[in-house]
Amino acid sequence: MIIMNGHETLDYLLKKFHNKERIVFSRYGDGEYFLMTSKKLSGGETFETGNLLKESLMKKEQLICTVYFRSTYEELTKISCRWANTQRYIIENSKRNIYGTGAFLRRDYLSECSLLPNFFVDCLVVTGHYKETVSTFKNEKINCDVFEMPKNKASDKYLKARNYLLKNGKNYKNVIFSCGPIGKVLISDLVSEVSCNLIDFGSMINVILAKHHHSLIKKWTVSWTRNINLDKKSDLFFRKVRKIIRG
Repeated sequence: MIIMNGHETLDYLLKKFHNKERIVFSRYGDGEYFLMTSKKLSGGETFETGNLLKESLMKKEQLICTVYFRSTYEELTKISCRWANTQRYIIENSKRNIYGTGAFLRRDYLSECSLLPNFFVDCLVVTGHYKETVSTFKNEKINCDVFEMPKNKASDKYLKARNYLLKNGKNYKNVIFSCGPIGKVLISDLVSEVSCNLIDFGSMINVILAKHHHSLIKKWTVSWTRNINLDKKSDLFFRKVRKIIRG
């Protein structure tokens, strides 16, 4: 079994991209772990969403990204904390040969944005930040379709989103999810039904929208942005998206 760190996960996905292979990944953190184990509610969700998450782990066509706490399962068995418990639970219940870490998104954004801008070409974004996403991409002169989810307890719109995506997902090259735990469930629902890339972008959407909506970076999950020039990084990101669109 291989557990990739941020560098390795990014290299792994970049290789798939350059080989024109499909990219599908989901990111399971401690919030999902708490829901799946009925320990604590997260994101306004119910434990029923936790049951759906447990089922979603079984879909083999996706790269499962978990927290990167230790590089081997043997090391994890000797530690007990929420990060180790999360990583261990994901490994024990999804039974894969290779795992990534969601930290690769941050690593790519902080370096050259080699991969992430490619996901925003011919794309649909599924997010609770509907107005912010629409206005940002309009201001940046980039076409981007958006499907609105509730900002809290996104599972309230799960069935409607699922039906819409099963019907319309084939019309896009990329479908990007930033709607909490239920996004992982939707990816698992779609992975065998559509051929597009399915991307669990999570709170990284807050970061790329922050140039026009600074309030979105107050979440603790994006506290790493405090020491970087967000406007400069955002300019690079959107400039690369426009360049890719132009060909």
